[in-house]
Amino acid sequence: MFAQIVRDEDGHVAFHVEYLRRAFERLSFSQRIAAQVVWRFLFRGACLIVMLDHRAVLRACGVATAVFWRDCGRIFDETAAGIFSPANVLAPTKLTLELNV
Repeated sequence: MFAQIVRDEDGHVAFHVEYLRRAFERLSFSQRIAAQVVWRFLFRGACLIVMLDHRAVLRACGVATAVFWRDCGRIFDETAAGIFSPANVLAPTKLTLELNV
């Protein structure tokens, strides 16, 4: 069951990456950079709130807040590259959800 959820989410993320890549490719380079900077700022704010609000859950799962922060940043970078990189027009990337359980 858990594996099916991960496979479903993988397809869900890939769908949104493709949709957003096409939506943002109409913008100028500077507009795409600005969107990515604002998006990263909002994402990091959300990560901080999750870390503070769910620190007991993270601790119970054995996930250090520094590891959570780093892994969230890595996932953001991979996703943003799939959306904002002009190289993906020639060779789209397949994003996969990795679970460190």
